[in-house]
Amino acid sequence: MEFAELFAAAAKDQFPDLYAKYPHLRGNLVSGIASLVYHHDWLQDNLGKEMPGTHPFFTTSLFRNKDRLAKMRSVVTIDADRRLGEVKASGVPPHVNIMRAMAVQVQQLEDTREELRALTEEVRDFAKHAVGELVAGVVNAVELDCANRGVVTISALQKVIADRDQALMGRFEELLTAMPNSMPVLVVVTSQAQGSLPAHFRTFMHTVDQRHSDNPQLWIVPENFCFPDAAKTTLDSAFSLWFGGDPSNGISPFRKFKPDSFGLKALSLQKKGISLLLTYSTYYAGIVRNQEALTEWRRIMLPMEAVVIARLTGAQTAAELNEAYDIALVALKQNFVGYAFKKPRHTQLGIGTWAKYMKPSMIMAKGTPDDRKSLAKRRRVLPHLCTGDELAVTQMLEKGEQPHKIAKK
Repeated sequence: MEFAELFAAAAKDQFPDLYAKYPHLRGNLVSGIASLVYHHDWLQDNLGKEMPGTHPFFTTSLFRNKDRLAKMRSVVTIDADRRLGEVKASGVPPHVNIMRAMAVQVQQLEDTREELRALTEEVRDFAKHAVGELVAGVVNAVELDCANRGVVTISALQKVIADRDQALMGRFEELLTAMPNSMPVLVVVTSQAQGSLPAHFRTFMHTVDQRHSDNPQLWIVPENFCFPDAAKTTLDSAFSLWFGGDPSNGISPFRKFKPDSFGLKALSLQKKGISLLLTYSTYYAGIVRNQEALTEWRRIMLPMEAVVIARLTGAQTAAELNEAYDIALVALKQNFVGYAFKKPRHTQLGIGTWAKYMKPSMIMAKGTPDDRKSLAKRRRVLPHLCTGDELAVTQMLEKGEQPHKIAKK
């Protein structure tokens, strides 16, 4: 019996009326059973302390079926990243995480207020003395020039004023630079009832966006997000991230990512006279790297997604993801890159290698005859990715011509 069915059977035995009359509550009942199983030892030690385990609570069907209870105890978990065969206990309610995040935000705002108060005093002091420093500097320079040459020219006076002005502006720029750095990076936790993301996924504010936008937006990745190493991330791990995301860090399923999901566009700041590349080079480089990585991931993930997307329309359990992965892997072997499965330890290859194997040029050079013929199928499954030589290859295959003729051209 599958683990999910095991817990469902226990819920049905423990709450027969509720399970039969209210199908929409079955998920809650299963989670409740999982929580009771997970805390079995604590319940046994604390209910009926004089004679542990003798409390009437332990006469219920859940605890009478020792074999089933042992199996359930071996697989129940409170880990957010459920593996195959594990059933998650109900865990911490979403509002607790929201309140915890709110407390962090309050502390950040308190710290920021103190920093801004100190910075305001410094700016006020600077403004108070700026004119006096400018005048004093000009007077000293004029007096020095008169003492040396006996005359003050207009050009010399302009140079003195420009030098003093540049020094003051340099100091002012330092103050302006310090001000945004004291601003916190806000993290907004969104519950399932409040937005489109499940409770364990988050939206994020980017510092650059906060600093320059009149209406900062919420992003589905933090500003320091980067894709996992393509050389070390195996295909099954990538598949899990593609459909399940990274709940431990609040990151949504990667399949929701778009090229503009990683940060501001250069044009949005260019309109305000700011170069994203020059002013925020690290932030800009991260956006470009993520866009390139998304293109690479899509090359292998979209064909797999096309096969199983109908199965994964709602929230998925670990068992459902594993089953979908097996189905997609078979389709990948039969319809796309069968030659890659002949490689030793192909299951340990990184997603970067798999993406390279999906390139039409690689399939033409190293693929099996069936792999080369399947290029025509790729055009029908993913027409928006079929460009350049790939389009020419699929058109030739549909006409019965050999794709190697492209290389000769």
